[in-house]
Amino acid sequence: MVTIDEFESDIQIDLMLGSRGCPHNCKFCDFKFNPLGEKRKWSVRTPESVVSEINTIEAGVIGFADDIFTANMDWVERVCDLIIKKGIKKKYVINARLEVAKRPDVLKKMYKAGFMGFLMGIESAHDKTLASMNKGFTIADVRKYFEVLRRFNFVYHCYFIIGNVGETRDEMFDIIKISHELGVDTLGLSVLRATKYSPLRDMLKHFDNYHIEEESGKVYSDMLSLEELQQIRRDINASFFTIPVILRALKKLIVHRLLTLSLVYKIAVFTARRKIKKIAKKKTIRMGNVIS
Repeated sequence: MVTIDEFESDIQIDLMLGSRGCPHNCKFCDFKFNPLGEKRKWSVRTPESVVSEINTIEAGVIGFADDIFTANMDWVERVCDLIIKKGIKKKYVINARLEVAKRPDVLKKMYKAGFMGFLMGIESAHDKTLASMNKGFTIADVRKYFEVLRRFNFVYHCYFIIGNVGETRDEMFDIIKISHELGVDTLGLSVLRATKYSPLRDMLKHFDNYHIEEESGKVYSDMLSLEELQQIRRDINASFFTIPVILRALKKLIVHRLLTLSLVYKIAVFTARRKIKKIAKKKTIRMGNVIS
């Protein structure tokens, strides 16, 4: 059961792990380190073990909590083959790399097996930033990958970072344009963070105008404060979610049978209530300002 404030859906979701760690080396990320700061090898369960556990889970939707589920696409293919062979009817959401597009043969099997949502990190709309953070691809690569990904009706939730080193305010807003161009369904926006063992900390030592808020690890600069970065994040979200984008995402959820008319009604009521609360709050603030 999923509950968000007063909105409650009847979708049952459970979590499981198929692997641990990440074989990639993005500079902003510390997934590859254990709690002691030691590099942790990527390790994976056997496909048979993963599918055996899937078979014991009652929930209709399973979210894989793996840092990266698609590090080995031959392994993913074997998992899909077993799910299809056993006739398991569930939906799956995973963390994936864009390079999954290199294996459309496996993507086809993933769709048939019930994989529904891909959570993928693009992180920036600019090559200079992607190179500095060691992402391993360019924007041209991203466009090429999405030419393949758009053939499949997966829900694409893509992560971008607000406040990347060297990016201007205008360059951050390019996230909107590239996301619309690619056909991204939903965004995950976060302010750049330099966590305890993140390689980003060493990189930032060379920049006098960038600073780390020690409590949260969030990075800000002399040009843009944390408050300004958070406002940029809100503005990008508001501009990205146009009516066509929302309708496309809803259509995909209907195709995956996660959205019924009754659930659409619940979402509409929930959204309306949230909107009314925001309007009422703004009016209260205005009245308070007038009185004072």
